[in-house]
Amino acid sequence: MSEQPFSDTSTESAKKPLTTLSHDALARQRSEDSLEKIDNLSGGFEGILARVRESAHSPNRTKVLERDFTMGWVAEKLGYSTEGLRFKESEGAIPPQEKDARGRRVKYSLDQFRDIQQKLELNPGRGESENPAVIACANFKGGCGKTTLSVHMAQYLAIRGYRVLFIDADPQASASMLLGSQHEVDLNSDDFEFTLEEYLSEQIQDFSSTIRPCYFPGIDLIPSDILLSGADYHLISRMQMTPDVLTLLQKGIQSVWKDYDVVVIDPPPALGALSLSVLAAVSGLVVPMRPTLVDFDSTYKFLRMISGNLDVIVERGFDIDYRFVTVALNGYDETKAVHKEIVEGMNVRFSRGQLFETVMRNSAEIDNASRDLRSVYDLTGPTGNHKVYKRCVSYLDALFSEVELKIQQGWPSNSETLRAQGRG
Repeated sequence: MSEQPFSDTSTESAKKPLTTLSHDALARQRSEDSLEKIDNLSGGFEGILARVRESAHSPNRTKVLERDFTMGWVAEKLGYSTEGLRFKESEGAIPPQEKDARGRRVKYSLDQFRDIQQKLELNPGRGESENPAVIACANFKGGCGKTTLSVHMAQYLAIRGYRVLFIDADPQASASMLLGSQHEVDLNSDDFEFTLEEYLSEQIQDFSSTIRPCYFPGIDLIPSDILLSGADYHLISRMQMTPDVLTLLQKGIQSVWKDYDVVVIDPPPALGALSLSVLAAVSGLVVPMRPTLVDFDSTYKFLRMISGNLDVIVERGFDIDYRFVTVALNGYDETKAVHKEIVEGMNVRFSRGQLFETVMRNSAEIDNASRDLRSVYDLTGPTGNHKVYKRCVSYLDALFSEVELKIQQGWPSNSETLRAQGRG
């Protein structure tokens, strides 16, 4: 960087000596000084984040997906051989792939893959009369990996050909940042006028006006920002007089879900009214958990708390319909004895419906990708060791293929196919 991000270029404003101030003025001065310390620290973070965004995004400051796909990859995902795919091109079923100046086939973009998938009628989505799957990655234990898993899950499903709506319901907005949202740009755009906070605070009624396009083909985004925390206060203040305020999010999703196969929600880590709104809206729950005793205990308390809170919602006449509630073990380190002990114990105690078979390992690839505001599915290749990269992708694919199976099992139109495959 040409600038020193930690250099202090601010100048102290002149202040009266504290000894000359009255007691009330002294207290006020100290309060102002305290707030100034916080603002100065926040400003330092803001400046560094702005530089990170600028370096991570394309020159016009819009994030783009640079990853492309070989013909072998496309053929495999579609269930064809490369020769079979070429035959489909020759008979005009799909457009021929472009060639470079040397006459070699160029790789496919994700948009091109999804277009071919549609032309060959191989979309894996729901039947026309079926409802989308609405899934949240939820736990109130910090560091459990809910946002990382949420973003990668949405991208995996988009790569598979599903139409995905991602809702960032966490005021920290980490998922929005990873998915290319630039809040300050969006707010100044005439195209994106409204936010989720305004919808949940009942300032607007049109849920669709909060949806933004995403750089990742197949995903639409409802981004978050720190103002979303205000919606929590609004929901809490309305709950006693108007209990069905907790179904606002559910009704909003239902108003647009004809356009999607899957809705993925990243809820806030705290169990407040906003989290309850998410829990009331979903049909499936992925519970990420790191294999430590502290995380195990915290997850137990989380499940007990949501059970109690949802019981109150049901008693008030609201319906919930969870197709699955399944724990995803995340951040496993096989060199740690306690990790192995907890994973082995949970595999004995819990059924496959309660615990995903795939255990997500720690991986430097996830950390390295996030350094550039990217996911592993954004990467065009490894950030370090090739074996580490391939292992990370294989674990992500395996975990989310299990989630995909649960999604498919929730759609009756797939029952015969899944039974024939022995997965019904």
